[in-house]
Amino acid sequence: MAATVRVGIIEDRREIREGMAVLIGGTDGFECVGAWGSMEEGLAALRPPAPDVLLVDLGLPGMTGIEGIRILRGRYPDLPMVVLTIYEDDRRIFDALCAGATGCLVKKTPPAELIEVLRIGRLCAQLSLHRHRDRLRHFSRRDAS
Repeated sequence: MAATVRVGIIEDRREIREGMAVLIGGTDGFECVGAWGSMEEGLAALRPPAPDVLLVDLGLPGMTGIEGIRILRGRYPDLPMVVLTIYEDDRRIFDALCAGATGCLVKKTPPAELIEVLRIGRLCAQLSLHRHRDRLRHFSRRDAS
């Protein structure tokens, strides 16, 4: 049996944030570990262990999602962060990806697709960590020779 996917949400619109939390918490194999209304709240509340995947809105009051993603990437280098936004313009999406987001979905994404992206985001993070461990072992053996 697969481990539970732990998801955090940073979204300023309460009805969207609570709806996503209910969707995630009500889906087998998923748990909503936190839902915050601003990036500042999310940054203050997030502590290790980080969620398996973090959903981040771009258009937040105060600190933007892009600014927060940069900070979070520094704190949690392997944390998959999926942007969930109303914006569909290439510039904002490009900026979010450059800041460290691992994916982007528009808010009108169907719930089943959102859940699948969260599942894939966690798997990709696990594969990345596995790949880096293999590289570290390779270099450790090479340096020991």
